[in-house]
Amino acid sequence: MPVYMALQRAGLHPDHVAIARRELLPPFFTLTSLRRRLFSVATPMSLHPSVLSTGRRPVLPGLSSNAFQHQRWHDSPRDGKINNNLIYLCAGMKKLALLTSLVLLLLASCKSGQVTYYTCNVEQTLPHDVSSYTQGLFFHEGQLYESTGQYGESTMRRVDLSSGNALQRIDFDPAYFAEGSCILNGKLYILTWMEGVCFVCDPATFEEVGRFNNRHQGWGLTTDGTDLIMSDGSSKLFYMDPETFAEKKSVTVTLNGHQVPYLNELEYIKGKIWANVYGKDQIVIIEPKNGVVEGLLDCRWLRTSFKATSKTDVLNGIAYNPETKEIYLTGKYWPSMFRITYTETKK
Repeated sequence: MPVYMALQRAGLHPDHVAIARRELLPPFFTLTSLRRRLFSVATPMSLHPSVLSTGRRPVLPGLSSNAFQHQRWHDSPRDGKINNNLIYLCAGMKKLALLTSLVLLLLASCKSGQVTYYTCNVEQTLPHDVSSYTQGLFFHEGQLYESTGQYGESTMRRVDLSSGNALQRIDFDPAYFAEGSCILNGKLYILTWMEGVCFVCDPATFEEVGRFNNRHQGWGLTTDGTDLIMSDGSSKLFYMDPETFAEKKSVTVTLNGHQVPYLNELEYIKGKIWANVYGKDQIVIIEPKNGVVEGLLDCRWLRTSFKATSKTDVLNGIAYNPETKEIYLTGKYWPSMFRITYTETKK
């Protein structure tokens, strides 16, 4: 990638990018080239006394003859005036300082954009209701909750973790396809897919106490303790006011500068948003402030841990228990739920 494009992506002001292209960087100058050029001029410089006493070119060890292109070194007699060489040397040093700043900016940008790769380790396998088309999964006060989808099959459940059985359950009208869910400020929020409704229920009884209109499709739902955070199957996450369901802001989720579509079930874990990506056996770990994917969790081999059937569907369902610091994963129509840990790995 040409350096000027990297500078643009790093957020450098457009005017500074233009200066870099015009004054410092030939077209299609790459980051590698920039590093080489910097290091070629950043070696210790010794200014020979002849620079000051004559019009000779200064001695710059490690500086190739074409290091600063378009510069001309002029000899001038020793006539008491400022030597032209010093003028060009100052110009060269100014360029060196600018090049150094550019490299530091690029290195910082590259570092901040790095993605950490993880693999999941199964610590415990638990039963999961194979009839559950899992849409939402979360813990609240040590209890596991699950919302399930499909027209005519949609439910909201409080689930016994050890058996997978529903301890409490409501069934939705067949006209509704239930989606993601979470509890915030003593209220249970349940999205619907295409129906434009977010149900608000009493967490203790599951009785409806209100509802909001939702202009987006409903997919995943979680909370950071202040706002509701919702996905709609695109690459965007929407921050919704829990009192009015008004959209407060949105962020676009990107991986290495590319948008990540089909964001599905969400979970807020230790200051990051974990998201299933529909159809993928990977979980993306997102920085909420800017939507940048900072981590990828490989879950491919979870499917090999149970016998799949013709109904076995995609990985979907992330639950974090803040009381035990444990993470649980499952999928749509999966017979098992997994308590997992994760370790960093190579790409």
